[in-house]
Amino acid sequence: MGGMKKIILASLAFAVAAGLLIGANTFNSPPTILHVVVVKWKADSTQQQQQAAIDGVRKMAADVRA
Repeated sequence: MGGMKKIILASLAFAVAAGLLIGANTFNSPPTILHVVVVKWKADSTQQQQQAAIDGVRKMAADVRA
């Protein structure tokens, strides 16, 4: 599995876990979680691959908000 796919899958898993924690909210934690991702592109990645990864994360964030 490629590095970008692993990052995106890890982000999806985090989003699901965060959703469960927010839903439970038994610890009076804030209803918002800020998730910061740092990516180091492979030297042979193309601009199109990089943009596709960024667009995928943006779509995922929009789907989580919906």
